[in-house]
Amino acid sequence: MNFILEDLEKNLWEWRGVFIAVPSVIFIVIALRFTGLLQSLELTALDQLFLLRPQEPIDNRIVIVEINEEDINNQKVWPISNAVMTKFLKNIKQQQPRAIGLDIYGNWPVNPRQTELVKLFEYMRNLIGIEKVLENTDSS
Repeated sequence: MNFILEDLEKNLWEWRGVFIAVPSVIFIVIALRFTGLLQSLELTALDQLFLLRPQEPIDNRIVIVEINEEDINNQKVWPISNAVMTKFLKNIKQQQPRAIGLDIYGNWPVNPRQTELVKLFEYMRNLIGIEKVLENTDSS
């Protein structure tokens, strides 16, 4: 029994540097991490990892449809009317996409007589739109 304790004490004494260094280094790294001093190093390493990864093939299942200046000039009106938007979305829906993302900023009112677009929004369950909510800044 005494031999086992002496052997254990000898091993602990030989490894004392490791038992002191490891917790110290862990504490220093965690402290640096919480202060944010390692963030630029981490982001640089992440950028390098993204640059070193192999080029991914183009996914043909994803299609991005944009409305650009030329389209607006051809329509000769902005914002796009609800009728044109309805026709546009119906044409896309005919292709049977799994999801449609709609990212168009519009702060114009919906014409009460143009309920077809509203019905289309309610009917198309695969339509995902964005919404920008502004806080009311009136102090009254």
